[in-house]
Amino acid sequence: MPPVSPFILRHHATPFARVGEVTIGWGQFVAEARELANRLPQCRHVINLCEDRYSFCLSLVACLLRGSTTLLPPDRGARHLKALEQDYPNALILADQSEASYPTALLVVRPAVPPVAGEVRLDLPDEREALIAFTSGSTGAPRGYPKTWGSLSESARLIDERLGGTRGKILVATVPAQHMYGLELSILLPLCRGAILHAGKPFFPADIAETLGRVPQPRVLVTTPIHLRALLQSELPLPPVAMLVSATAPLEPALARVCEARFQAPLREIYGCTEAGSIAGRRPAMDEPWCLYESIVLRSVGSNARVEAPHLREPVELHDALEPLDERRFSLVGRQTDLVNIAGKRASLAALDGVLLALDGVRDGAFYLPENTAGVTARLVAFVVAPGLTRHAIQRHLRAELDPAFLPRVIHLVDSLPRNDRAKLLRQDLEDLLRHRQSNPVTYAPG
Repeated sequence: MPPVSPFILRHHATPFARVGEVTIGWGQFVAEARELANRLPQCRHVINLCEDRYSFCLSLVACLLRGSTTLLPPDRGARHLKALEQDYPNALILADQSEASYPTALLVVRPAVPPVAGEVRLDLPDEREALIAFTSGSTGAPRGYPKTWGSLSESARLIDERLGGTRGKILVATVPAQHMYGLELSILLPLCRGAILHAGKPFFPADIAETLGRVPQPRVLVTTPIHLRALLQSELPLPPVAMLVSATAPLEPALARVCEARFQAPLREIYGCTEAGSIAGRRPAMDEPWCLYESIVLRSVGSNARVEAPHLREPVELHDALEPLDERRFSLVGRQTDLVNIAGKRASLAALDGVLLALDGVRDGAFYLPENTAGVTARLVAFVVAPGLTRHAIQRHLRAELDPAFLPRVIHLVDSLPRNDRAKLLRQDLEDLLRHRQSNPVTYAPG
């Protein structure tokens, strides 16, 4: 008989989820998940589009009980969803609200009368394929990576250990559950480690501040650098939290220190990828290096890095350039596809973005290197969201901080950047934005 990883039974002693102002216990959640599993048609794959985090979690567990594999789309865009339907032609679509593009989606509706709680233990074989997570497609077509229940459970344990334990803490997350980071932090920690799931997904600063103020301590904000930056710039009163957790992009130490002061809490940063899940963490306000989780091994393979761990079915090649400091610690140089070489000098686009974002008044910004055209070497451009700042002020800041080779030839002042719901910028979207803006470019000599 294959080994099993039971859902933690200690959920009895604490609430499992908070939906609006209502607290839901573990027994009720299990009963609702079983009831939904009984209603689901038999199918091998399910596309989970649920926005409400509790509905997403119900659907995930119901599919596990039913023996179906959940597909986590890289985003809700029609292009990616159509591609999923082509690759998995008989997949069932689950949603918690009507989808105009998918009228045949099965709506996940909670029963008006909660079902009677029965057996609360849910044992699942470690080897069972629980889901397939897809990369964001920021540098190409999204690619799917299967995850077994055992690997997901172990990942949750490693994260929980790194964060110092999350049992009994309410996790308010601004990232979607379909994203690997959002899944691990806001879904797996409640399922496997006793944290309390918060059903909402606040996005704008006022919504985040209000949501935090409505849930009791201890509360944890699971978010991204772009959301943290927007919160600080909003100057809204920010309720204290037990902890801040950030991922999806490196956080500048100066911003991390400001966040800790405003929220009166430590800020933990997580490093990972869709392929391997979370593998390392750090507290950027206190130290720069990343520290690998227990049992994670980092190996150098030529110019690349490879991750190995007992819960991973095979070694995972990372797309980031890492600099090992010792057996457990490393520095993040940048994504391999993020490194640019101009006039024989190399830099990471993420590092250049950090310089841009460090300018007071810049709300968001990104460097972009177009493809070479007609044999002419492309030059960097910059998109900047900075109401109240001029191109000259931005140019002056960049000249003081950057090598002349990396100064953008064009600075586009825009109202917003085309980030998806995971705070990611896809190359195709930046290319489309550049094409749209090129009708009225503003240039300067970067010398």
